[in-house]
Amino acid sequence: MQKNEIKILTSIFGLIEESQSMAFDLEIDDWRMHQGPSHHSSSMGSGAINTASQVDHYEDRINANQKRWVKSLGSKLDRKAANKQWEKIILVGDKGEAELLEQYMNKKVDAIIQKNLLNENESTVLEKLLA
Repeated sequence: MQKNEIKILTSIFGLIEESQSMAFDLEIDDWRMHQGPSHHSSSMGSGAINTASQVDHYEDRINANQKRWVKSLGSKLDRKAANKQWEKIILVGDKGEAELLEQYMNKKVDAIIQKNLLNENESTVLEKLLA
């Protein structure tokens, strides 16, 4: 997980069953399933305005609402864990953000790993987590 983006990997016996990406959409004020390439790899286009003040304003909005968003994400993950009957939950990302998410989850979190693996290949992530 990274600030306003998360990737959910579901595995069975060390094989990836499902991979989903979600990002928090400020426009609808909710988590949205991400479709298409990651925003990290897409270009902004020639007409996009990307000034430092706009980036700062966006970051301020994210930081101001992060606890509410993480609480909403915790509920979504709890439902998914119950529906998929997850036996183990490992949160990977910034330690502070992962610990905040853990506080808002009812399901037991088995481990928190402080690494940035969001843009890594799913198989590579699974190998690192199961090693």
